[in-house]
Amino acid sequence: RNVYYDQGRGLYFYVKGDGWAVGASLPGDLMANLGTSVNLELDTDKPFEHNSEHLKQYPRENYKPGKSAKR
Repeated sequence: RNVYYDQGRGLYFYVKGDGWAVGASLPGDLMANLGTSVNLELDTDKPFEHNSEHLKQYPRENYKPGKSAKR
């Protein structure tokens, strides 16, 4: 699953049901299953609006567990 974290605001954005949810923490089941990460500098209050672009730009198969990609 894709999760965005806005460090400046201390907020997580994550898929919940058919849409995106926002919160100061992640649900336990989601937190337990986080994998690798990509650090992005985004100038938006709604990073999830670019999720389809991010999925194409950073395909999951390019990131193995235990490694982190930075941009």
